[in-house]
Amino acid sequence: MTSGRPGFTLVETVLALAIAGMVSTLAFASLSAGLDTEQRVRRVSAAADDEARWRALSGDALRHITDATQPGRPALGIGPSSLEFRTTALGTPSGAGAAWRMRVSVQDSSAVLRATSEETGAVLVARMNGVTGILIRTQLLGASGQWQETWSSPSPPAVVRIDFVSTSGLMLPLVVATGLHR
Repeated sequence: MTSGRPGFTLVETVLALAIAGMVSTLAFASLSAGLDTEQRVRRVSAAADDEARWRALSGDALRHITDATQPGRPALGIGPSSLEFRTTALGTPSGAGAAWRMRVSVQDSSAVLRATSEETGAVLVARMNGVTGILIRTQLLGASGQWQETWSSPSPPAVVRIDFVSTSGLMLPLVVATGLHR
């Protein structure tokens, strides 16, 4: 019987180090993939939250659109890729608050909603990223599906529709019944 020294041979040690290196490489790759996935999920979730917030604010503001404040001016100012109007939707429930000046436009690949309080001058800005253009159309009450891209009445239209041109493909339009049908 041969009596050897207790311990590991050089081959066993090299083999153990090689296996440990492969295991740590796989563990690092798995951790990196998990962290990358987490970051992507957070970005998508933040974009979805921004879009939901933008749509809720815009929809609420359009539902409480007011008549034009100056004679001869339309209730909605529609321009190329922009929309301006006055609303009472922000601040208090049921549209009973102070008036706000609203502007919807496209800037830096984002749909931007900018609200300015006529009472305090406070500014609220909401962004929906990934939007390169918008098309605004209106519809008269009882117009049987005929959309128009202009608005000249001092009273609000029955329905406002905002179609989005997106960098990521199809986005659902925002269609809002204003609620102030004359």
